[in-house]
Amino acid sequence: MPLRLALRGLAGRAGREGPGGGSMPRRSWRFAVPIVLNHTIVPARDKAVSAQFFAAIFDLPVGAPAGPFLPVAVNRDLTFDFAEPGAFEPHHYAFFVDEATFEAALGRLRERGATIGSGPYTGWDGQVDRSDGGQRVYVRDPDGHSYELFTRL
Repeated sequence: MPLRLALRGLAGRAGREGPGGGSMPRRSWRFAVPIVLNHTIVPARDKAVSAQFFAAIFDLPVGAPAGPFLPVAVNRDLTFDFAEPGAFEPHHYAFFVDEATFEAALGRLRERGATIGSGPYTGWDGQVDRSDGGQRVYVRDPDGHSYELFTRL
């Protein structure tokens, strides 16, 4: 689902305070700007190993190589392009998913013996965080990246 940002009625009546604290102009405008993350590059020591690990979490296929990248289509809008850039720092990627997707992914992770944890401050404790009425789990991939899956915003 694309992320949509909308600015509505920010400029309405003269004298109305704007986001910066000043008075806003006397006009009314309304528009929506769709913002869709199309792809991101995920650095890896071995792009095939990392792409397969990531794809297995969500039961996705790994695509054919595209230049220096090994793509995994996350959905119709987003592709993770795994690459081998040399030295890199681990990254964090978070995914809001429904309960069925969460349970299926968690089952696959447990079958693989993946390193999981309930939160950034609890370490890789092998647990799922259910403290907010939803579920949340962090997964460490072979390159040290953490993937977060959660069911409640």
